[in-house]
Amino acid sequence: MANQGKNHKGYVLIGVADKEEDAAKIRHITGKNNVIFKNFHITGLEHDLIFSDKSLEDYFNFIVNQIKLQPIDELYLNYILENISIFIYRNKPLLKLEIKGLNNPASYNENFMNDMDLILKS
Repeated sequence: MANQGKNHKGYVLIGVADKEEDAAKIRHITGKNNVIFKNFHITGLEHDLIFSDKSLEDYFNFIVNQIKLQPIDELYLNYILENISIFIYRNKPLLKLEIKGLNNPASYNENFMNDMDLILKS
């Protein structure tokens, strides 16, 4: 997403299933119905909280700490950490990660990805 060009924004939403079969598995775990929005199934984070045995705040802090450990350029890492949030959509907690193309290409572990998901060695 970040390598689509300067100022191009993209989002990752955790707590959303794109397939009915995945949503059904989560519904089975939580016993709660999913919210349908277009072709997406809003499942929320309840299943993650159940399996991790964490509160929503502890889960958020765990994710933030895991992101901090990733081999991401500091400029992008700071942007991600400044723009991560939890929000509630129809009683379902979701985690939103935002990334924006900045001045330089983004790398992961000093490798770059192109539109074809090919790793380009730096």
